[in-house]
Amino acid sequence: MRLTGKQLLIITVLISLLLAYVVWDEYYTPLTGSRLERYWDLIEKHNSQKKTAPSENNVSQSGPNRDTTKQSNASSEPHNELKRMLERFELTEEVWEAVNMDDLEESKELLEKMNSGAAAFALAHVAVIQSEYEEKEKYYRQAVELDPNNSDYLSVLGVHLSKTGRHEEALGYAERSLAIELKTKAPDHSDVATRWANLGATLYYLGEHQKAIEYGEKALEIDLKNLGEEHPNIAIRWSNLGYYWRDLGEYEKAVDYFEKAAANNIDNFGSDNYRLGDRWEALGNAWMDLGKDGKARKYYEQAVSNGEKNLSDRSRVMARRLYLLGFSLHSLGEYRAAMRAYTRSRRIYSDILGKDHPDTKHVIELYRQAQLDRVPWLVPEPK
Repeated sequence: MRLTGKQLLIITVLISLLLAYVVWDEYYTPLTGSRLERYWDLIEKHNSQKKTAPSENNVSQSGPNRDTTKQSNASSEPHNELKRMLERFELTEEVWEAVNMDDLEESKELLEKMNSGAAAFALAHVAVIQSEYEEKEKYYRQAVELDPNNSDYLSVLGVHLSKTGRHEEALGYAERSLAIELKTKAPDHSDVATRWANLGATLYYLGEHQKAIEYGEKALEIDLKNLGEEHPNIAIRWSNLGYYWRDLGEYEKAVDYFEKAAANNIDNFGSDNYRLGDRWEALGNAWMDLGKDGKARKYYEQAVSNGEKNLSDRSRVMARRLYLLGFSLHSLGEYRAAMRAYTRSRRIYSDILGKDHPDTKHVIELYRQAQLDRVPWLVPEPK
């Protein structure tokens, strides 16, 4: 049967629309090089990122927790938040009087007139509330200079340095803090457990995984004895050990620790608490390592769902979770769903980091590969 000119025109328009829908979006550019080699390059890049010690400049999983002051709660009045952040530390009566002022600026003014480690330590927490992060480190260092044998000040400065990537310097403060606690308190005291845990986390970032496990297990043993396995601190200990074992390739052990940490968080804080997002993400990573992409996908979906309830729309953590979800879907051959996840991840990274940031570019690259895998016949192999 011969087609009329009108019928041929309609068919041509429909085919053109289909091609435009599938291929010509804002990200499409033809890929070069062997598709198979390129795909494995992307997988290798992903795996190398998963093995890198987590940091603020990495699209990898969140890393081990260190015990320090509680995170700021934006819904609290600032002066009440300052009191809450400092309640677990031993401060002088004079400092507490300043902290208990009804106005944060008034508290800050009084603290700045004092020349003591406790006042400087309190001022560091005022800086945290006011998002003055350079000032925070200045006051932490000042507190240590004024009171060099205070284990709390040494520990918190060490944690801060480790969080900002200065792990070698952090190690010295973590070791000094532990030494002081061991001299002044019983070896099974909870504060000693905290110092072992922080030292282990710092060593983890320095690649000393066996020592990190040894010290993490010491902290866990002490806390289990003092607190019992239902206490929320135990979830932190289990989770940290999960990260350590995962980096040594012991993925089943990592899964076991992450599952126990997740169950503890659910029992203590409910199924929607923000801590679970990290647990689900960690479980997704461990299952991906084991080649169980379907299980990984389930946990990444839970991590994303948790982030939608607890994180802002501009959170890098949310962008990372969407990237990981996209990768698991990509591995399962669910290319369209993977492209949607990659797109959401790219939008967040582009918004907060810019289009030229490596994290943004990496997600765009994965989107293109998923697009090509979905319709390989549209773009011919290069000669």
